[in-house]
Amino acid sequence: MAADSSIAQGVIDQDLIDSTLQRLRSLTQLDVRDRWRVHIGDLPIAMGTDAENWGSWAVPPPDERGYLMGDRGRQVRWLGQVITVPEALTDDGWPLAGLRLRFALGWWSEDAQVYVNGNLVQEGDLFDCFSRVVLSDSVAIGDTWSVAIRLVSPGHDDGALVRSRLLFEPIDFDPHQLSPNASMEPGFIADELETVHAYLNADIFPKFTLRSLKAAQRDFNQKIAYLNWPKDDDGTVSVDRLVDSIQRIRLQMIQQGWSDCIKARKIEPVGHAHLDMVWLWPLQETYEVAEKTFNSVLKLQQINADLTFCHSSPALLEWLEINRPELFIQIQDSVKSGQFEIAAGLWIEPEFNLISGEAITRQLLYGQRYVQEKFTDAQGEPILTKVAWLPDSFGFCWQLPQLFKKAGIYYFLTQKLRWNDSTEFP
Repeated sequence: MAADSSIAQGVIDQDLIDSTLQRLRSLTQLDVRDRWRVHIGDLPIAMGTDAENWGSWAVPPPDERGYLMGDRGRQVRWLGQVITVPEALTDDGWPLAGLRLRFALGWWSEDAQVYVNGNLVQEGDLFDCFSRVVLSDSVAIGDTWSVAIRLVSPGHDDGALVRSRLLFEPIDFDPHQLSPNASMEPGFIADELETVHAYLNADIFPKFTLRSLKAAQRDFNQKIAYLNWPKDDDGTVSVDRLVDSIQRIRLQMIQQGWSDCIKARKIEPVGHAHLDMVWLWPLQETYEVAEKTFNSVLKLQQINADLTFCHSSPALLEWLEINRPELFIQIQDSVKSGQFEIAAGLWIEPEFNLISGEAITRQLLYGQRYVQEKFTDAQGEPILTKVAWLPDSFGFCWQLPQLFKKAGIYYFLTQKLRWNDSTEFP
């Protein structure tokens, strides 16, 4: 009764939303972080990838985030586990036979190597740290794979295996297909519902499409609460009827305009290379990495004219102007064509907790002045950066909005706010 009352009042029942999304995802997704065995120290590849050795290895305890941690200082760890395909992942009985199986992995490691049945299938590092290895395009019940990972921790930081999840996906799934007998991916549907839920909480649906936010919330809750989980005689979920129930909900959401509201908002990816000026390497190496990075970007833009790249340190651009003038001219041309964006606003990406207001002001003055003097847009007008691109600064003083606005900056980008251990930002 309490749940029905909440729904009638249009209240977003977060527990109800979370449990429904988790149940949908659990049909075809399985977290296997607790199944790894670990060996501390390096081994020959033949030994590290041999599943017969893993029985004597330790079970690594996860930290509070679920990460499997390793000591810093370029320490080597081997992890191994055997993947076996069951008939279903949960008691709901969603069939897995014939689906594609991916192994989604993520790590914080200076060097990472992924082996399947003894064969190297993926390599990565600190910044190439996610992988979706295809184990099979059509699994059969009982199929097995021996998966081993060799991780080398960073010299400056503890290492970690942060994600290891099995993803079962129909090869022919088409998210635009709404017929009841179409292939269905429950994890994708959960993502759809979660997106709608996030939009409703943010109150950014146009009012001309939905009568009111409260009515929209009530409607969404009803769809989640009354999602039909029909059972067959054996107690497992009837796949055909569950798919029909989900498709009906998706069709109703489209007919009510929810899809159009979301699609009215456009997201465009932009390339970026985060180049620390001096971070565990000498300044000269920073210049060399910048030169190689920008050369690569310009070559990629010749292949794909839609590739947009942004950079955030005029200090590096000035070095190129003086020491690599031909490359600098190419960057100026790319800026003029709109393919290369100077997302800077400051001379470098500085520290904001310790430096003075005068230092921040000069960062803004030198950064904006240089960009304005050296770069123009397609109409030949000088460029003034409107974005403070600061993804990696470890804190921000409260006067920044005033300083940014006076420097002609109206947008602020960071990802460090999520690192807070006390104050949580929405």
